[in-house]
Amino acid sequence: MKKLKRFSLAGLSLTAVLLITSFASNAQALKVAGTWNLTVETGQGTGTPVIVFKQEKDSILTGNYKGQLGEAPVKGILNGNKIRFEFTAQEILIEYTGTVEANTMKGTVKFGTLGEGTFTGKKKDE
Repeated sequence: MKKLKRFSLAGLSLTAVLLITSFASNAQALKVAGTWNLTVETGQGTGTPVIVFKQEKDSILTGNYKGQLGEAPVKGILNGNKIRFEFTAQEILIEYTGTVEANTMKGTVKFGTLGEGTFTGKKKDE
């Protein structure tokens, strides 16, 4: 009887490990590498920058911003479906924070101490 009970508990533990591993793999499987067309809304108007991301180790982001503020290198991080990336343009730190779902993203953008806005993004089909 005790052997069966131990086996049963071991089976539950293995099931839990498999579920956790499966969940972690799905969370890390999100890929943002590629070209993203963004729409940024602020009190000053609307902008449509393009960000090209490269992705390393599933979570480290680098890339390039191109938009109304010029061009700048981008760095960021992806944690599950949460994304954060930044760059400096015209001596202002621009910080994006949001969430990613498949080929879309949305969130907020902060322009140093000058103001804030919202953004949405769609990954370009490549």
